[in-house]
Amino acid sequence: MLILLYALANDILLLGLLLVVAIAAGMAITMGALGMLSILARNAVTAGLAASGSGGNGAFAMVSDYGGALLITLIGMALFWSAGWVANLSRL
Repeated sequence: MLILLYALANDILLLGLLLVVAIAAGMAITMGALGMLSILARNAVTAGLAASGSGGNGAFAMVSDYGGALLITLIGMALFWSAGWVANLSRL
């Protein structure tokens, strides 16, 4: 939003739009690459556990799936709560 406002104020709207598209594309590529990297790392760990003869591969997969989702949810809730707390603090 600020990029487009700056571009509009300086009469370079087309360049501002191109910059927003470039930032969005960069973020999409980065998030996609990180997602694929995390899947590859998880598969490598489970393959390593299978090769070592550990019998808990199913348990590890379940704990990593649900534990990761729970951790991300808790981090999101903590950030959401802290943002609300800071906003209420600024009203005082």
